[in-house]
Amino acid sequence: MLRKVKKTLMGGVKRENPLLKFCYENIYLRYRAWKNYNVHVDGRRQGDNSVVIPKSVQCDNLRITFRGNGNKVVVGKGCKFKQTNAIYIQGDGNSLHIGDNVTFDQDVSIVMAEGTRCEIGSDCIFAKGVRIRTSDQHSIFDSAGTRINCAKDVNIGNHVWLGASVIVMKGVTIEDGSVVGMDSMVTRDIPADSIAVGKPAKVIKAGIHWQE
Repeated sequence: MLRKVKKTLMGGVKRENPLLKFCYENIYLRYRAWKNYNVHVDGRRQGDNSVVIPKSVQCDNLRITFRGNGNKVVVGKGCKFKQTNAIYIQGDGNSLHIGDNVTFDQDVSIVMAEGTRCEIGSDCIFAKGVRIRTSDQHSIFDSAGTRINCAKDVNIGNHVWLGASVIVMKGVTIEDGSVVGMDSMVTRDIPADSIAVGKPAKVIKAGIHWQE
């Protein structure tokens, strides 16, 4: 089946065509996923979207949905996606980069839109039900007609632990080595090597170190 797909896609068309490259890579990804990876990519025909997942990544049921063009998902080596996790990308020009040896527990979701970027460092742990958003996906305006909830990038450093049901909102940076407690909502930056809890999350202790 895969040979037939490759022959059909390559026949009479130059390999450097970006849309062709995208379609071929994602069909190949889906073929491998069906047998080994359990990665499901939806919306692959929307445009030159790309997914990079190394062979060392372990997936139970990772679902990636594109609703736009020119988007990118890059996953580092040795990552683990346990049970069902979801990445939803809406609009054009969004970019998600996940570092090496990152663990996603069950029901972790990342929602991106409006050409934003989400950077996740290496050696992170995201517990069950973590939510990360770069956009509200709906616009809110003040009385003068100015939008007041624009989308913003999210940056999560290396060796960050997000507890169960943590929500990370747009525009937030969580620096290296920090821990966010269960059921917290992060609406402002968290400094390195600290513990933050609450809604909104506030730092309760600095100078900490944690290990798995």
